[in-house]
Amino acid sequence: MNIIKFLNINYEVTDQEVFSGKVKIRRILRDVSFEISEGEIVGLVGESGSGKTTIAKIAAGLVNPTSGEILINKSGDPKKHSDVQILFQNNDELLNPFRKVDSVLKEAFRIRNSNIKEIKSKIFNHLELLKLGKDILNRYCSELSGGERIRVALIRLLAAEPKILILDEPFAAQDEFSQSNFVEIFNRLKIEKNLTMLIISHNTSALKGLAERVIILKRGEIVEVGSTEEIFLNPQMEYTKFLTDAENYNLSKEDFDIWRVDL
Repeated sequence: MNIIKFLNINYEVTDQEVFSGKVKIRRILRDVSFEISEGEIVGLVGESGSGKTTIAKIAAGLVNPTSGEILINKSGDPKKHSDVQILFQNNDELLNPFRKVDSVLKEAFRIRNSNIKEIKSKIFNHLELLKLGKDILNRYCSELSGGERIRVALIRLLAAEPKILILDEPFAAQDEFSQSNFVEIFNRLKIEKNLTMLIISHNTSALKGLAERVIILKRGEIVEVGSTEEIFLNPQMEYTKFLTDAENYNLSKEDFDIWRVDL
């Protein structure tokens, strides 16, 4: 069953030149249509500026499309956007550096449950699920490493009991061991929480062990969709091959010039 569906989504912004006052309409997304089934993990791949984060914001109801429709659980009701949570690459706003982790997480879980004993139990269960020790609760958020920050921020989002989780570049600035750790964590979340996930990433190698399908986005348009194996082993579009080669540093300057995005 489809849990989220984008139908002919377009998104435009209006830019005004400072000196001439000339107004220019810039289209970020062009007729984007795709669907994700319940419990599925889908990767969204494209160069910077291709519109990936805009798709995430529209899914969560943070911005409205210029035209088109988004259905969540077969409904266009804006309230359904509460079923979607996003972990942005910059998650500083989720974690106050001057507060202890224990305080941040208790506040998050208290929204749906006032029983302190049950709240503590849920926090401990989530710490175990995300491979964090209980001692982290006594630390200030400013004392956390990058990987710990992501996992604590993720627990805070999971407290809202979302059905759909969007992860924006969760593998950024992580070494191979940390990436592997997160792949395992996300797979466990899918099974134990029955979560549907849309993972935005430049890291195609991490997606190979995680996503069942991949959507390739180029300059606001979907250019290829398929199973992860098909997309990366036998890409049908030259642009998809370009993205894979770029990660493997197997490109010349001429290759970059061909696919360069004018922002």
